[in-house]
Amino acid sequence: MERVVTEKVQAIQTLLERRQTPQERLQALREYYASLAGDRHWVLLLLEFKLFAVRHREARSRLVERYRKLRAPGRQLLESLVGTLDRSLPISSNATTIALGALSNALLIESVLDPKALTGNEIQFLLGMFFDALIGNPPRV
Repeated sequence: MERVVTEKVQAIQTLLERRQTPQERLQALREYYASLAGDRHWVLLLLEFKLFAVRHREARSRLVERYRKLRAPGRQLLESLVGTLDRSLPISSNATTIALGALSNALLIESVLDPKALTGNEIQFLLGMFFDALIGNPPRV
């Protein structure tokens, strides 16, 4: 799991480095986030990890600590980007990253359970709106 997270963070960093301005980087991050729900395998793997931690009290603290470390690069990336925009988040960066991930995971699980419940476009729209609510809508150029 650590390898996949490292690869995802590197891909995001590469994506953001290709953008010239902080606003363009924010828009690229928004688009990336809105597309996350398409990665069904990853979301289901994370769900299994979390459910295992919930069911196995003896391993829970170790797994929770591991998961916190996995979230750290995303949180740091978000803090850095928001800082370059001279903005502040309405809640902590930790809460922001958890909320962004939770909504993405929840919507994907709903669509896996009932493929007719939400279209891919609806999921992307909802994720984009949630991203904007937490991080701020970038000015359109």
